[in-house]
Amino acid sequence: MTERHGRIIAPIIVTKDNVIIDGQHRLVIAKQMNIPVPVYVDENISHAVDSNAVDEIVSDVNNYQSAWSMLDHVKHNAARGSEDHKLLLEIYNSDELNPDRGFGIGSIIRMATGTLAQRRGLDQKQSKYNPRVLQWEFRTNLDHVRKCIDVLNVLKRKGCGRKSRYVSAVVAIMNKDKEFNATTLKDRLNKYPRERWEHTTSIRGAMLQLQDVMNYNRRGNRVQYVTNK
Repeated sequence: MTERHGRIIAPIIVTKDNVIIDGQHRLVIAKQMNIPVPVYVDENISHAVDSNAVDEIVSDVNNYQSAWSMLDHVKHNAARGSEDHKLLLEIYNSDELNPDRGFGIGSIIRMATGTLAQRRGLDQKQSKYNPRVLQWEFRTNLDHVRKCIDVLNVLKRKGCGRKSRYVSAVVAIMNKDKEFNATTLKDRLNKYPRERWEHTTSIRGAMLQLQDVMNYNRRGNRVQYVTNK
């Protein structure tokens, strides 16, 4: 549209201390085309005085114009300087940990925060994330994320290593069982009869499935991740 009309049609909106509220892309295009850009200054708000309010408006404006994905919010908060969100992006974009971006940003958040689904009971609904919030409660570290991904890569042979319900189940189990790891799971899967594996559509079902694998043909030291009620 800018090329067709030869100018920026809609002005960018900035705070009175020149922080952009809306129009970041228009400003980039104007710089690339070396053309002036109209500016509307909102004198009622200052980023220096209330940065959280400005950031909330920026997020709402973008959501109103086009729905932001969780990844959009994470990128936005990383650009604002949040170290937690920068770490999430680093893991998500890592060719080593997440080749071909097979794990979505939601799965990365589950692994990195250890926050999930039914942490306080399997009858509760899965945790709801608010991607606009700047601070995340990280319960785990990068080494823990690596362990989660190693376990999920073992489950890829069953065709479920990247399914969100198995991601949630693995994170929940690793919070309960510190000895649950890729090596142990691989060894148990080698003993588990292939015909007994059944795909599930719930996190609880995935946890029960992995519980059956870990307990198969084991006389002692049986593990219990969920009850059969």
